[in-house]
Amino acid sequence: MKKLAITFLVTILIIIVFNYKNIFKYFLVKEINKITKLDANFKIEKLNILDGKFIFRDMSLSNIKNKDEIFKIPLVKINFSVKSIFSDNVIIYDVDIFNPEFFFQIKENKEKISDNLNLIEKISNNKEPEIYPVKKRDKNFIIYKLNFNNAIARLKYPLSNNVYLTNLSDMRFNNIGNANTKKTQHFKDVFDLILKDLYFRITDQNLKEFISQNYLNK
Repeated sequence: MKKLAITFLVTILIIIVFNYKNIFKYFLVKEINKITKLDANFKIEKLNILDGKFIFRDMSLSNIKNKDEIFKIPLVKINFSVKSIFSDNVIIYDVDIFNPEFFFQIKENKEKISDNLNLIEKISNNKEPEIYPVKKRDKNFIIYKLNFNNAIARLKYPLSNNVYLTNLSDMRFNNIGNANTKKTQHFKDVFDLILKDLYFRITDQNLKEFISQNYLNK
């Protein structure tokens, strides 16, 4: 019985040692999906738990309902506090996002508009602005520095067969988290700022008027 238990433990250790990246990815994807309510996928290029550094490649974030792609990110570098992983507040020192592509697709079916971000659905339902409470039981996180570098946006809307392409601003954010407090800003507010940056960079007047009529003047 003792030999069986030892064999079992050794087998588990071998599985963990040779598959630690997949195990880490499984739990991280699950947590990202839960927090962002998006479907996440990526490849781990480098993972150093002891140093608190890891690198993602080919990361994508998609709408969970219709699987439409929202973000495609070739490279993400993260530096975090190893000790904080075991606490209720995960500390991430910095996140550098390189060459991200943001997709905003607006569709029209039988004069009904929808989009891959579900924005029009929230506007049509006249939902009150969401309040993000401080979470007491779930893990909270804070990102001290969040950087977007060389971002672009691709926008598709019903009045044109072409995809509208524009550069976005390089953005720098401090103290981003999953709860609004006096010291942090909710990560969804960052997403709102990206949308505003996209809108003000649109030079196609037909597209700008379409967004104004269907999103801003509701």
